[in-house]
Amino acid sequence: MYNTSSPVIYTIIVTYNGAQWIRKCLSALAHSSVHEFTIVVDNASEDDTVKIIKTEFPYIELIQNKTNLGFGAANNIAIEIALRREAHFVLLLNQDVYVYQDSIEQLLSVIQQYKEYGIVSPVQQSGNGKMLDNSFKKYLERLCTGDEVKAIEKKIYAGKKIIPVRFVNAAAWLMHAEVVRKVGYFHPLFFHYGEDNNYSSRVQYHGFKVGICPGSYVIHDRNQQADKQRELLRKIKTIVRYTATDIRKSFAAAYLQALWKYFSLRRKAAAYRSNYIRDALKDEWLFLNNIADIRHYRKQMKLPL
Repeated sequence: MYNTSSPVIYTIIVTYNGAQWIRKCLSALAHSSVHEFTIVVDNASEDDTVKIIKTEFPYIELIQNKTNLGFGAANNIAIEIALRREAHFVLLLNQDVYVYQDSIEQLLSVIQQYKEYGIVSPVQQSGNGKMLDNSFKKYLERLCTGDEVKAIEKKIYAGKKIIPVRFVNAAAWLMHAEVVRKVGYFHPLFFHYGEDNNYSSRVQYHGFKVGICPGSYVIHDRNQQADKQRELLRKIKTIVRYTATDIRKSFAAAYLQALWKYFSLRRKAAAYRSNYIRDALKDEWLFLNNIADIRHYRKQMKLPL
């Protein structure tokens, strides 16, 4: 059991060509009211990301991968180090996310109070810090009234300290180390995108909840206008896989839903003449046809570390 007044927290940031964000990301983190250890795992960036970290933030522990291992695999490297060093909490932070002084403090307070939660996320604002991030806003709109969403956006929400959700993206996740030990690492089936959907379902399978803390805010400095074709490609590469491997559901239910989503995405893809989309659809069809592998992945995902 750790001392609740002084828990050990490891912040993990995976970078890839993040020079335009990393300076601001690490500077904001340095001014956090709660700040212990930071590990940056760079996925073979080709810009000045590594140079900025080495020259301006020499105290940061930097791991340089020779190739781009993807989001999940790179995080796994640092998570393993954090657990080995007996971290009590792990904070996964995107390279384009900037914390406020009290962001982590608020998350920590909530996850210590509500021990049934395995993942707690702050509210994500858009780059200007004045509005909610468009994608994040959709999570809230599924669960909150319009007035509640507006109150959260204006930082005047006076409701629950934590809002339970089935999923929130991993731009800023605070996780208890014991939860990670029970659930395991990110699965190698997912290279970039989809790994957080899969991990959320596994956390819930193991009896923990996922929640948003409306008292904690971060800025997610990304493009708020998604390219439709690029977004469709991302969905094709991820939705079928994380749906088929959703261990909260039976194999039959998950597989049939994945099959339905595949054909739904294929209908949408008919509007585009893209070799990338065509190849992605082919890959996912091959994935769906390899039922033995899907069963194997699902079995792996039910096991702890």
